[in-house]
Amino acid sequence: FYKRSNDGVKWTNGSDGGVVASQSGNMISPDVAVGSDNIAHVVWSVRGDAYVADWNGTKFSVSAITTDGAGNTTFDQDPAITVDPQNTLHAVWRKKLNADGTNWAIYYARRPAGSGWQNYTSISITNGDAGYAPEIGSDQVGNLYVTYSTPVNAKQRQVIFWGKTPTGQWDGPLPLPLFGWDSRSAVTGSNGDAHILYQTEQRSDQGEIRYVRVAFASSASIGATPKI
Repeated sequence: FYKRSNDGVKWTNGSDGGVVASQSGNMISPDVAVGSDNIAHVVWSVRGDAYVADWNGTKFSVSAITTDGAGNTTFDQDPAITVDPQNTLHAVWRKKLNADGTNWAIYYARRPAGSGWQNYTSISITNGDAGYAPEIGSDQVGNLYVTYSTPVNAKQRQVIFWGKTPTGQWDGPLPLPLFGWDSRSAVTGSNGDAHILYQTEQRSDQGEIRYVRVAFASSASIGATPKI
């Protein structure tokens, strides 16, 4: 569901009655991004596939990002989305690669304005179940930043960073400082720097939110190893 407001006081919806989408199954992990064209895009997953809904001025229009379908061997879950300055959509999600769920990958795709989804890429294979939704962010010049959680051992998880310039390849992995059970994350960018928050639990019921800045493609670090 959604509501929209111009003033934060009066809330309305479009001709869809305020329903972004309605599907059978457990619709989970919604995320939203808005481009410079003021068009909102919502992503989520259900039945092993990732979907996107685009605002068309009066309602949301739904289409699929992935079409693998739910199954014992593969499925796509927990998508996240960002929009770059050219209004290209960029999405990441975690993908199960085998039946027992021991192998997972972080997948990426992009959708330029007026085109379909393309450049499907496996950014990284995780050390077992990715466990938590990956995140993606961008900045003013179109650099992309991705974070996700991977198991280190039975008692520890670590957040991993990858970055990409508009014309470059994915650069990583860069493990972020390990504190304990490092799980959920959020990332955004500004002028070549990635700003990252992530949740850690050093012991039971003792959680913290950590902040890290990665100098990925600022003028001082282009072509160099990203610095934390």
